[in-house]
Amino acid sequence: MSDLYADIINLPDDITNQIASVLELRATDPQQQSMSTSLLKDLGTLDNAKVLEIGCGTGAIARKIAIWPGVAETVGLDPSPIFVNQACNLGKEFKSLRFVLGDGTDVPFSDESFDVVIFHTTLCHIPDSQSALLEAYRVLRNNGQLLIFDGDYSSITFSIDNNDPLQICAQEAQSIISHDSFLIQTLSKKVTDIGFFVIKQRSFGYISENDSHYLLTVLDRGADSLLKRGIVSTFLAKALKDEARYRLKNGNFFGRIVYGSILARKQS
Repeated sequence: MSDLYADIINLPDDITNQIASVLELRATDPQQQSMSTSLLKDLGTLDNAKVLEIGCGTGAIARKIAIWPGVAETVGLDPSPIFVNQACNLGKEFKSLRFVLGDGTDVPFSDESFDVVIFHTTLCHIPDSQSALLEAYRVLRNNGQLLIFDGDYSSITFSIDNNDPLQICAQEAQSIISHDSFLIQTLSKKVTDIGFFVIKQRSFGYISENDSHYLLTVLDRGADSLLKRGIVSTFLAKALKDEARYRLKNGNFFGRIVYGSILARKQS
């Protein structure tokens, strides 16, 4: 099964709404909040900056950017009408924040319109990531900053031993969460080939044990995908989910995703 996000505009509304709920759930996770705060600090001192987030989803990160010191205006761009409508409703109290319907490979803004462009767990879902990076380069002003944060989805694991049956859910989740599970490994070359100068690269480990609400949604999506593809039966899909919750209840659940980030500058 292909990456759901890459085909977001063609998904049934109920699935898109489920994904929207997961995005908002993830945004409340303390580790996710800590990582996003640390990333924004990497931008340094901003002064009246105009920021574009490409692939903003329901706007959770855009809302955080909108109140960040030195940010004058924040624009969130997403191809999903459902995401954009929810983002507008959730962000209606932020006067300097707006959301626009659009494609990251054909950004509806003029050249050199922004001081910062951000891809937050988005670039891996764009089939033509090179075109999206070129668009980011185009709309950035000279010396503008590009900030990319994404998952190394090849690293997802629920294993606590060799041949752990839950790992099949992790392997399946890779194919439905990300179009390019190995984006992080090639990202530095992608941005430098376009003309960006890499300022900083970082790695983040997201580990979930006792509080595993977000990673349980990842595991469940893997199990559901296996069921939909006919790889496992309804009985086994339910058993995999039940096993994860049994481990969580008994303090034996483990889940991990590695994230990576790149901060780069458009060279004048």
